[in-house]
Amino acid sequence: MPIFCIRIFTNTFTLTPYNGAEALFWLFMQKPESLDTWTKYHSLTSGLGNNYTQPRKMNIDGDMSEALYDKLLELEDKVRRKLKEEKKGI
Repeated sequence: MPIFCIRIFTNTFTLTPYNGAEALFWLFMQKPESLDTWTKYHSLTSGLGNNYTQPRKMNIDGDMSEALYDKLLELEDKVRRKLKEEKKGI
């Protein structure tokens, strides 16, 4: 009975890797340009077992946030180019 009470009152309590990966899957389905660079996305599970993603603002410097976002866009371009080259080579 105590574990069930914890699950009702604590929505960040995830029991399985599937529940914990909810935010990762949600992020994968979004366009990078539509996401807020100041936000961190968390996987949560309600007391009834429903999975959802909750955005939480991060307290960081604006320049650092923009620099990280630019690096991630560069990394995405490199990975896409590499995959395209590998696909042509096959």
